[in-house]
Amino acid sequence: MKTNRIFLVGCPRSGTTLLQSMVASHSHIVSFPETHFFSETLSINPLLRRIKLYGPGSRNFINDFLIEHGYSDIRPFSDLPPLCTHSRWCKALLHTIDEMILAASEDPQSNNIWGLEKTPRHLFYISSIQQEGYQNKFLHILRSGPDVVASLYLATQNYPKQWGGSRSIKKCISWWNNSIKESLKYHDDPNHLFATYEQLLKNPQTVLQSICNYMEIDYQEKMTEDFHNRAEALTKEGEEWKQRNSKQSLSKSNKLKQHFDDETIAYIKKNILSIDLTQFHH
Repeated sequence: MKTNRIFLVGCPRSGTTLLQSMVASHSHIVSFPETHFFSETLSINPLLRRIKLYGPGSRNFINDFLIEHGYSDIRPFSDLPPLCTHSRWCKALLHTIDEMILAASEDPQSNNIWGLEKTPRHLFYISSIQQEGYQNKFLHILRSGPDVVASLYLATQNYPKQWGGSRSIKKCISWWNNSIKESLKYHDDPNHLFATYEQLLKNPQTVLQSICNYMEIDYQEKMTEDFHNRAEALTKEGEEWKQRNSKQSLSKSNKLKQHFDDETIAYIKKNILSIDLTQFHH
């Protein structure tokens, strides 16, 4: 079986889980909870990650994920030396994802099965994911900056342990700005497709049809009808901030006006990068 991979990336709290749930409702697409395979085992610094040798510590993280999520039969490192280079390590991670796709597929003999890997922070690891000999596609989701900042701030304040600590408004603004700039590097790359959260809510069928065309598969109605049922299986225990995705409603929340005063809103809007997201509408 030939495996097809697509990576869903973007700034956290931009609608990645909602889009993942919709796309993964397709009968030819399998997906899994966020792996963090690249973001947890590689340095955020592209230079440092390429000079490091990867050994037992990195492998333990991958093995723990496989055991926790029902992929304990996969032995991804049996052919690797005790220490391996960045390139070989990344190829081992991609091979592991391929094995997960095969294990999750109901028809492992099919050549038309896609694996959707969704870890928002893998946006900053695209150069490592793009290994020679591996064909990958990428799906970026973008959302209004002020709304993302509000949602990021509240999520990290309410669940600091799960987010590695609470973040200030200033930090959340920087997080969104850096993510947008990183995504825009790939704006003209044919292996990268962009979608917006706002259009996904207003006209999900149009967005999903464009994604299906990009993946060369037929659109299925279940992608807009059954996504709330898929969301639960794709959410890890303790990710309470994602529970809204298990509901069928596509109503837009307004955390910005509900939780922030006018002065704070003005500060956010002043410091957020100005970008017209409608240019990414389908």
